[in-house]
Amino acid sequence: MSIDGKVLELQEKANEMAKYYYMGFGDNLAIIANNASHYLKNPKGKDEISYNLLQGIENWYSKIPFDSLDAKEYHMLFTVREMLPILRNAMDDVFKNKKDKFSLIRLERLTGSISDIGRLYKTKLLKLLKEIRSFPEAKDFTVEVYHYEGRLIKI
Repeated sequence: MSIDGKVLELQEKANEMAKYYYMGFGDNLAIIANNASHYLKNPKGKDEISYNLLQGIENWYSKIPFDSLDAKEYHMLFTVREMLPILRNAMDDVFKNKKDKFSLIRLERLTGSISDIGRLYKTKLLKLLKEIRSFPEAKDFTVEVYHYEGRLIKI
């Protein structure tokens, strides 16, 4: 394969990965955990904000065509998809069932774990972009990613 062919192949892969990248994913999960912590002391509106953030993540994941994705290549997305219902249940335990501090600890650990998986995906994409940009003809290559506020951002 020629260098040009290699660069094009890497660029196609980066564009494909970028389609499923959710900028602000980890931040939203941190807000959910933080809101839960404050909710147990002062429940004003923290639950609604958190459920709206989760709904945004769930909506994003519902649009990913998992049936056409390679499960090995995109395993992080598959894992997060499986964890989202568990996250919703953990949120319910804190926000709706008002369980004890152990429910909060479970939610905080879960949001951290899911965020770490998202960080792995981000790292994989950024590493790929760095590799692409190491070729002189692709030094200015960018991809567009979805930002949780509903806009596309070039990275």
